[in-house]
Amino acid sequence: MATISVKVGGSKLMVIKAVQTFLKRSMELEVINSRLWGVENKVNELFMQHDEFVSAKDKTSKQLTQIEAKSQSMKQGFGKTEKHLEKIREELENTDQMLQQLKDSLGDICNRHKSAVSSQLTRQAQLDEITTEIQTDAKIFNQREYDLKHLTKKTVEMKSVQSSAINIVGETNKDIQEHIRSRKDVQDEHSKATELETGNIQNVQQHVTTSDSCQTGIVAMDQPISSDEERLMKVQFGTPFSSPPVVSYGIMKLDTNAPSNPRIWVTLKDQSTTGFTASFTTWLGSIVYECAISWMACARS
Repeated sequence: MATISVKVGGSKLMVIKAVQTFLKRSMELEVINSRLWGVENKVNELFMQHDEFVSAKDKTSKQLTQIEAKSQSMKQGFGKTEKHLEKIREELENTDQMLQQLKDSLGDICNRHKSAVSSQLTRQAQLDEITTEIQTDAKIFNQREYDLKHLTKKTVEMKSVQSSAINIVGETNKDIQEHIRSRKDVQDEHSKATELETGNIQNVQQHVTTSDSCQTGIVAMDQPISSDEERLMKVQFGTPFSSPPVVSYGIMKLDTNAPSNPRIWVTLKDQSTTGFTASFTTWLGSIVYECAISWMACARS
């Protein structure tokens, strides 16, 4: 507390006023001290807050530095990412082009596959048609083979008949010659009878030649034939028959082109006592360069 000096001999009232003033001042000082104490506390708090603020500021500065470093790193990363994204965009564009090319290639492959399937179906249809033709040709061939065997058998029989007829004619000629020799001495006397007998013998020989004999020959095409084309070859008998004979024939030579199947149809037309016409025909794109048949005509019994 403050010490106040009082002059001796002063007035009591003045002392009281002085004491009162002193007390008042003391109270004011206490109030001021109290306020100063509060201010000091506040200042201390402010200093503490300032220190905390400074500390927080330092931390914040460090954090900002770290954030700036991270931001810079992120910017660099973003730059790299953008470059990488640009490369990815380019790769995607290239991929799109490759996909388009792949689609085009797949489209071409699909078209080729469709074309191949269509071609395969066409070839299968052609193969089925060729198979049907082969089966038909096989049936015709089997029938022709059967006819050929039958004709061969008939030919053998006809040759046997022809041989028998020739033997009969030979024996008849021998008998005639012997008879002529035996009658030679009396030729003058029996000339008329001999002439009559000779005439009868000649009639018998002529009957054997025209009725029981056979004629054979070969006829061939003079030019090649192609699909749906017919070649006609006329044949004249060396000696006419008294009636239309039985004609047997068979193929003895055939020359066709390799790519297609050999097809030939031989028939006889316009058969008469003087001859016949051989018809050669092919079909379905076949080409026949040469074809020849061997024939035998024998008189009907």
